[in-house]
Amino acid sequence: MTDFFEILQLRLSAAFPQLVAGAVVAAAFWMLARFVGGWVMRMQDRVDDDHKELVGLLADVAGWAVFITGLVAGLGTAGFNVAALVAGLGLVAVALGLAMKDTLANVVAGLTILAYRPFARGDKVQIGAHAGRVAKIDLRYVTIEAKGANVLIPNAKIHTETVIVMKDMPKSEDAPDAKAEPKHVQAVAKPGK
Repeated sequence: MTDFFEILQLRLSAAFPQLVAGAVVAAAFWMLARFVGGWVMRMQDRVDDDHKELVGLLADVAGWAVFITGLVAGLGTAGFNVAALVAGLGLVAVALGLAMKDTLANVVAGLTILAYRPFARGDKVQIGAHAGRVAKIDLRYVTIEAKGANVLIPNAKIHTETVIVMKDMPKSEDAPDAKAEPKHVQAVAKPGK
């Protein structure tokens, strides 16, 4: 039994410098991730309200990407076989992507809506059977205030529906209808048409 502890002590003393170096690398990347995330978040002051959520998401993604890269680099420096870890992370990413297909579709559609801005908060829109004023645009839903209720429309559905945007209309008018003057209507066509 004493041989086991002696061998363990020898191996730990030989691996100790690598473990410390790996921990230093991981800690340095953790600090870099916090800096990068904070730097990207400071850009929120320079963008309009419709893009603040997009910048927040970008800050989170940038910070996590730097941190995960640093964690893998730290483990590699500490002497671990990171090739198997990277392959495992790839398989986990594929499994999560398949499991969260609808959520990811809404997020990607939300990014597209936030980037291209076919309509903005306060615009009167008709999306499919729902009409009203846009109250909020986020990564998963567009919230429309219609007839005293909030209607949450998934962003992926917006990409498959015809969207009618009423521009230059007084805010006191009701939801858009079929009698709207053509100069006030901007149709956003369905993809592929």
